[in-house]
Amino acid sequence: MKEMVDVIAVVVTHNRKRLLLRCLRAIFSQTSKVTKVIVVDNASSDGTKDFIFSASEFSDEEKQRMLWTALEKNLGGSGGFSVGVERAIAQKPDFLWLMDDDGFPSENCLSKLLKLSSPFSFISPVVLSDKDKSSLSFPLRIRGSLKILENLADVRSLESNVIEGVVAPFNGTLISSDLIAKIGYPDKNFFIWGDEVDYTERARAAGAKIFTVSNSLYFHPKGQNVGNPMFFGLIRFNEPNSRIKLYCYCRNNVYNLRRYNGITKAALFSIKVLWYYTLTKFNREGLSIAICGLIDGITGNFKNHQKFLSSV
Repeated sequence: MKEMVDVIAVVVTHNRKRLLLRCLRAIFSQTSKVTKVIVVDNASSDGTKDFIFSASEFSDEEKQRMLWTALEKNLGGSGGFSVGVERAIAQKPDFLWLMDDDGFPSENCLSKLLKLSSPFSFISPVVLSDKDKSSLSFPLRIRGSLKILENLADVRSLESNVIEGVVAPFNGTLISSDLIAKIGYPDKNFFIWGDEVDYTERARAAGAKIFTVSNSLYFHPKGQNVGNPMFFGLIRFNEPNSRIKLYCYCRNNVYNLRRYNGITKAALFSIKVLWYYTLTKFNREGLSIAICGLIDGITGNFKNHQKFLSSV
């Protein structure tokens, strides 16, 4: 790796200006500096841009390094990352550093990632809760094992500082431009959720070096309604908290499972969803949305999420 590395951060935001401020402040506080920060504003209506550029936290030089891309309509996280990655690649950096507005990196997060990076990297930090900073926001399952890492102590008990084959993508994920040239941009059709899974699997198929760097830390809110027990307490279900999230969760999950894991796993996921909304926690509206999402995921229909956008 050359001595001076050109890294462009890509941050997607929508109506979360204070969280975006926290994120950008952490990016500009890195021990390894980014060249630019591309902010993709998904049609925010809360005065996000004015709020950020009037903030005293940033110097004039830092504001000049922010490249603001304002979208006319909300394209969701997937559309935002697709636009952001395309714009960043046009700047010809060595690496892109991808994240949402509600997370933020520790001070040496990027430095730790760069030390283990290579020309074909798709690597991420450990993602911890932004509240207690000891539990993982997204538990990691050791590849080829039943072991699940749920807190920082679990991570630190490992013999290696690299967790092979697994990442919590788009949460401070460092991706090489050489890899992006091979796999293209994130798929904007997913709208929210699932695009990061698809992108990871495309990277894996291209031979990317995929792993989590255990001493690189990133902070993110824990998901709500995660791990609700079902099927006599033997399995758990992550219940989305809005109509659009439920629809995209069902559609995008079953689409990815069918494409990358086979029809059996897609069928098992569908049964799990239907069981939850009929036998575990009966919800007529939830069941209707879930069925719509499952059918569209199986058939590859990425147009119907528009009807649920009022709940974004």
